[in-house]
Amino acid sequence: MALGQVARNPAQGAALSEPPAGADIRLDDLRKTHTDRAGAHTVLNGVSLEVPAGQILALLGPSGCGKTALLRCIAGLDAPDAGSIQMDDRVLWSAEPRTFVPADRRGLGLVTCPPQLWPRKTVLENAAFALRVQRLPKSEANARARQALALVGLERSADQPAGSLDAESQWFVALAQVLASAPRLVLLDDPLADLFHESRTAPRRRLRHCLKTAGATVILATRSRSDALAQSDAMAFMHGGRILEAGTPESLYFSAAHPMVASYLGHANLFEATVRGVEHDFLLARTPLGTLHCQLRDLPEGTPGTLSIQPEFIRVSRPDSGPGFNMIEGRVQALEFAGEFYDAEIRVNDQVVRTRAAPNLRLALEDAVEIWLDPGRCRFLDA
Repeated sequence: MALGQVARNPAQGAALSEPPAGADIRLDDLRKTHTDRAGAHTVLNGVSLEVPAGQILALLGPSGCGKTALLRCIAGLDAPDAGSIQMDDRVLWSAEPRTFVPADRRGLGLVTCPPQLWPRKTVLENAAFALRVQRLPKSEANARARQALALVGLERSADQPAGSLDAESQWFVALAQVLASAPRLVLLDDPLADLFHESRTAPRRRLRHCLKTAGATVILATRSRSDALAQSDAMAFMHGGRILEAGTPESLYFSAAHPMVASYLGHANLFEATVRGVEHDFLLARTPLGTLHCQLRDLPEGTPGTLSIQPEFIRVSRPDSGPGFNMIEGRVQALEFAGEFYDAEIRVNDQVVRTRAAPNLRLALEDAVEIWLDPGRCRFLDA
């Protein structure tokens, strides 16, 4: 199956106005090794996931973590070395017993970035292409393609050459091509990545609306924390071919248990820490910043770990703001104006604390300040 095309849907006669329910997806212990001139590299290392029907799952992680490799295995473009892939009660791939459903019979659609379009063909011809490949009558294919274009907001562009549209519109043409075939599973590889970060807010909302209206189960892979948070119902953070942590966007942003997830997703400050005891219903942690109060955990004294706190939960003030625990003196090392706040780096001893400072503080480099780390947001993570 060519990238950007749609696999044949077993219920290809269904109207887009009555989309099929999304499929339950289950991945069990997927493993894959890629071999090149440099040798063998593990790209998937025991990936297991369950995605309920109709849910949007974001695979988040840095380049090379295995996101695209996982999508390609689910799509049927590559075969894993071990494990299984299941859609509802239907096994799409399994090592034992050996099972392989071809890509064009899996009932799913894949959209890549940049999208694979024919720039000289019209928007309608592109949207109807997969249906015509499936040998649907031209009138039916065009009718369903027009429905899909209406869903993505491009019905008025149907007769324009696809190459005349901007990058955002071209990507949504590719999405319409997928949705026209009413797949039960939609795979999106780095959606909207060609757009500038500042211009992605409206397209993200538009994309989520289209996907939820279509009703399919969705797995999208992205490096963008903002895209993942804004569009998903659930997230799985990948690194080194493995899933480090999975949960809702809110739970991972505010309560990630793994330091790498906390840092990548919430830009959290991370400091080596050791449990010192308990005081006032808070866990006391010895850190390079000093002894800090953080969320209570049942851990014995001396337990090593990592203290995590996000920049937005650190308050910056002028010196002598008053007594209180988790109040630390420091100096401004860096300032970057972001409009409603300053991205600030505060030097404490030999450590750097990233935080956000109110613009009315009128800070300057090397100013002495105090920072207050909200004890209810300081979290002691396992080492």
